[in-house]
Amino acid sequence: MNPFWNVICLFMVLAVPYESLVISYKSWVYSPEDGVVCDKGKKQCFNGLGFSPKLTKEYFNEERIHTSDSVPKQVQLSNDDPTHH
Repeated sequence: MNPFWNVICLFMVLAVPYESLVISYKSWVYSPEDGVVCDKGKKQCFNGLGFSPKLTKEYFNEERIHTSDSVPKQVQLSNDDPTHH
């Protein structure tokens, strides 16, 4: 193989963003069942209707559950931080 191509391939591998590898390794958002998304960072679960205290209590076993009034209407998940791109 041509040494020039070896150098090109090496730089292509090194060009992969490190942050994307970390996010794929450790995700804070997961879906325990269809139609439910839980955010481990904020300890909140959401369904098609929005924030669900019942699902949050079920999946996080939390005594202190945030009320729907304290949850922002526009949800930003903890791994959606705009400062870390």
